[in-house]
Amino acid sequence: MIFICKSKLVQSPLPGAWAFIQIPETTSNDIRFKCKGLEKSWGRLPIWARINEIEWRTALWYDRKLKIYLLPVKKEIRDKLVFDFHRELRVEMRCFEQDV
Repeated sequence: MIFICKSKLVQSPLPGAWAFIQIPETTSNDIRFKCKGLEKSWGRLPIWARINEIEWRTALWYDRKLKIYLLPVKKEIRDKLVFDFHRELRVEMRCFEQDV
C-alpha cells in the first residue's frame, strides 16, 4: 500500500539536529489505521520512503502530542535531494513488516 502526501522539510534549530517531514494529519490517520499492526515500540513504523527519485528504508515515528507521523530525513538523503526548506515535497511511503 502506497501513501502519498505533500509537506515541507523542517529542521530543528539545534546544532546537529534532525530534519524531518511532518506527515499531514489526514495521511497520518490513514497510515495509522491501515498499518497499525505493523507498528513497533514507541510508535515506530518501518517504511520505504521516496522523494523525487531518491528511495530509502527508514521508519516513521508517531508523535502522540501532534497526532501525526514524523519522517526523519538524514543528511545523506538531504544531500541527494534538490530542495528548498520553504517548498513542499511530494513524499511516497509504503509500510512493510520487516524491521529497519
